[in-house]
Amino acid sequence: AEAERLESELSMLRYIAWAIPAIGFIGTVRGIGDALSAAHKAVIGDISGVTEGLGVAFNSTLVALLLSLLLMFLLHNLQLLVLKIVMKLVSAGQPLLFSGPGSSLRMCRAMADLGARKVLIVTDAVLVKLGLIGPLREALEAHGVACTVYDGVEPDPTHRQIEAGVALARRDGCDAVLAVGGGSPMDAAKIIAACVANTAAVSDLVGNFKVKLAPLPIYAIPTTAGTGSEVTVVAVVTDTAAQAKTPVVDGKLVPLMAALDAALMTGLPPHISPATGMDALTHAV
Repeated sequence: AEAERLESELSMLRYIAWAIPAIGFIGTVRGIGDALSAAHKAVIGDISGVTEGLGVAFNSTLVALLLSLLLMFLLHNLQLLVLKIVMKLVSAGQPLLFSGPGSSLRMCRAMADLGARKVLIVTDAVLVKLGLIGPLREALEAHGVACTVYDGVEPDPTHRQIEAGVALARRDGCDAVLAVGGGSPMDAAKIIAACVANTAAVSDLVGNFKVKLAPLPIYAIPTTAGTGSEVTVVAVVTDTAAQAKTPVVDGKLVPLMAALDAALMTGLPPHISPATGMDALTHAV
């Protein structure tokens, strides 16, 4: 309830951020109208006061534009500040972390102990081709957990890719989601788990605190050192229609468990490790 109240206040700030520039735009239109009126007088021969009228019109237009830009900048920064405060107030648990070589296999057993019986593994085709998914699937199946692999995630996952994963999870009756990969598979897995549990479309969850029910249990095995999505409350999806990245923000998106198995990075293409390491550095900075 507190999160919904704060989200409502954020929405009010957005309306204000649009309303004030609109007022400035009205002043701009009025200034242009004054300028056109003065020009019309000049055309019909009444040039008295034309110069003064054009000066007033130009000044009012310039002031309105500058005021609009300033207010939009201030409100944007205020909105970011409020969002940061909200994120600190929202209670979000921390995943149980497994670390060290072989930790990903140990987590597979823990998933079975927690009651997972049919898991959707969300990953990308490259990791499947590199052979990183096979051992995880074998470990889960050895502990009685059936697996469905969805490897249709690409960098910056889209609504369509996530909806395909949701359909697969529903078809096979999956009761948990395991993300294996970098930030894109982990973000996709979070949103898939939330969509399945809430019987919702991706667009229904975009924004702050839109996840009403707890997602399917989420587990994460990062194979890069970049995004840290395995411990965050955020997942990002690309809206191809709007050509924009949109966030799903909710404390319920934090995975239950995460395995930090550095041995998995040894099988990645050489350029991936340094690139994602720089990604981690920029996040920290």
